[in-house]
Amino acid sequence: PRRPAPPPSAKPAPPAPSAAEISELNADRRDVQAALAALPPKQRAALDLAYYGGYTQQEIAAHLAVPLGTVKSQTFDALQRLRHVLWTTSERGPA
Repeated sequence: PRRPAPPPSAKPAPPAPSAAEISELNADRRDVQAALAALPPKQRAALDLAYYGGYTQQEIAAHLAVPLGTVKSQTFDALQRLRHVLWTTSERGPA
C-alpha cells in the first residue's frame, strides 16, 4: 500500500548537519560544559535548576532555602562569568 501524502502544511525535514558542523557543535558543547564546571557551586546550582530543571527563580530560592535576591544575584553573576569565559574561548564572540 502507498503511504499517504503529508499534509500540505508539513515542512520537509532540515538537512543533516555536515561533519564540520557536528565537530563545531561538539567543540562548543565541551566549552560550555567546561565553563559550567568552573562556576562556583552555588552559581552552578542556580543555573542547573533554572535551565535544566525548568524552575522559576522563586522555586529555586525555596529549593535552596535562600532569599530570592540571592538567586537572582547568583544567576546574574553566573551568566556574566559564562559570557566572559565563552567570549574569550571563542573566535566568533557572542551571537
